Amino acid sequence: EGEWMRLADLRYRISTPKSSKQKKEEDMKEFLRIVEKFDAIAVYQATCSAAGIKEDAGLVQRMTANRDNRLKEVEGAIETAMELEGDMEVREGLMCKAQILARSAEQAVALKAYDEAMSLPKTTSGQKLDIEFNLMRVGLFWSDIPFLDKHVQAAHVLVDNGGDWERRNRLKVYEATYLLCIRDFKKAASLLLESISTFTAVELYDYPKFVYYTVVCATVALDRKTVRDKVI
Repeated sequence: EGEWMRLADLRYRISTPKSSKQKKEEDMKEFLRIVEKFDAIAVYQATCSAAGIKEDAGLVQRMTANRDNRLKEVEGAIETAMELEGDMEVREGLMCKAQILARSAEQAVALKAYDEAMSLPKTTSGQKLDIEFNLMRVGLFWSDIPFLDKHVQAAHVLVDNGGDWERRNRLKVYEATYLLCIRDFKKAASLLLESISTFTAVELYDYPKFVYYTVVCATVALDRKTVRDKVI
């Protein structure tokens, strides 16, 4: 999952005029590798459009076929679960379908699939939080700040009504990442520092990048005494 989120960084670096031609070519190789791994059709097309790159029609066709075949298998499993199994198996199938669409389709299509999973009866607060984490990743991936803000707040409501320790700590990292996006570095630094010893959100980024964000953000936003006591 963390590798899929890396596509958002690569998309920006390939599209920005600030990057050199050589660096863009290097980034494009990694980008294409990850795109093909996840059949990330929508982000490939969006990146080509933003960077003025001609789409590879054959690649799009292959990824579309792969995605459609996987969806057909998952939808068949969901139908079987509805007829012969229980809510847990149906939910697992719907989450699998939503994840496939989140990686391959446009944002609106992915959101509809997650809504299906959220609306199932007997969905616990923990399961709803897991869906909110997925939705926050979709918002971060597409840089949809209003959408991200909405789901950070929704996750807070669920956590306040009984979220477990692990999910509470994970939400701190998600919220800090959102705060970085809106340049509220002081609040972000506080949440990142609180998460140093409990970081598990590797689906967003790895621990070295988390530490990098924490150090840079704290250095910029906090006073010297706090930086000396908590960072150095």
